[in-house]
Amino acid sequence: NSEINVFGHKYSIINQDYIKAIFQKIYKLNPNENEQSFILAKEALALSTKINWDGGIAESNYLLANVYVDRRDYINQIKCYLIAADRFKKINSYRGEAESYLGISIAYELNKKFISLAVL
Repeated sequence: NSEINVFGHKYSIINQDYIKAIFQKIYKLNPNENEQSFILAKEALALSTKINWDGGIAESNYLLANVYVDRRDYINQIKCYLIAADRFKKINSYRGEAESYLGISIAYELNKKFISLAVL
């Protein structure tokens, strides 16, 4: 019985269904519960990384990027969307990949510093 320690929590069994349940919790949260979304998405990312599940890594990064939007942390938002797009591409999720790139374009639009760079 080997246990995996993630953020101080010990897990004996980690599988995709367990991580999908975390995603469902996130999707059921109210939009103003960003801190809880952030904590759960970080947990899902750590667990997905432990089991090397591209789908979970993609979804976790996508959800983290959405939280970074509300925090106005455009650099981390773009980083997470880029990781999500890459992982969605690996699993042939064209919709996930497209939504990630859409998120990147919105981040560029919201952050005026990037707009001036795009013109060059």
